[in-house]
Amino acid sequence: MLKHRGEILEKTVRAWCAKNGFTILALSKKLEQAPSTTYRQFEKDDLPFHIIRRFGKAMGHDFRVEFPEMDEEETYSRSDSWGQDPGTYEPVTISQAIQQRDTWKEKYYELLEKHNKLLLEKLEEASGK
Repeated sequence: MLKHRGEILEKTVRAWCAKNGFTILALSKKLEQAPSTTYRQFEKDDLPFHIIRRFGKAMGHDFRVEFPEMDEEETYSRSDSWGQDPGTYEPVTISQAIQQRDTWKEKYYELLEKHNKLLLEKLEEASGK
């Protein structure tokens, strides 16, 4: 049976937040993403490991405890002749295509959130002058 990565991430994040006096909102800010993105990531059963690693880095947590297979995928992706980033190669399998789609979608959401933040800052700047 496959692990639901988002659920495992959510459970670990909530336990970490409770232990360290954080909220999902505060962790999302630390990740520089909207809380809605964080909650969407919790819903994904096949959440890419690079996103899980971002959470681990922000929390100071090694998610290889929950996902020992992260090491295997990291080794595969480093030796993969298609490229380092899942978004830089032509997918061969359906799972690679899905992972690539999700990678680009997450990058899009991250950029959109940064763009919206900059727009708000510019609007606030303009209205303050």
